[in-house]
Amino acid sequence: MTLSADVETAGVKNGASLWLRVDREQQMLLLVNGMEQPLRGDTAWTRREASLPVPSDATSLARFWSETLSTDR
Repeated sequence: MTLSADVETAGVKNGASLWLRVDREQQMLLLVNGMEQPLRGDTAWTRREASLPVPSDATSLARFWSETLSTDR
């Protein structure tokens, strides 16, 4: 499974990234949080991806789409 997005940042101090998690019932099986290459400060639009294999015993699979997603203060 791959989660991908075009992202832009403004004033990010500690790092921003995409993350993806695969669970089996109440147990986390796999996690990728993208913090090996976090976005910091002000960045132009950048394509980011997070990928994980989905084991056959995973119990939950969700899909998410967004054309516009933002946080405002």
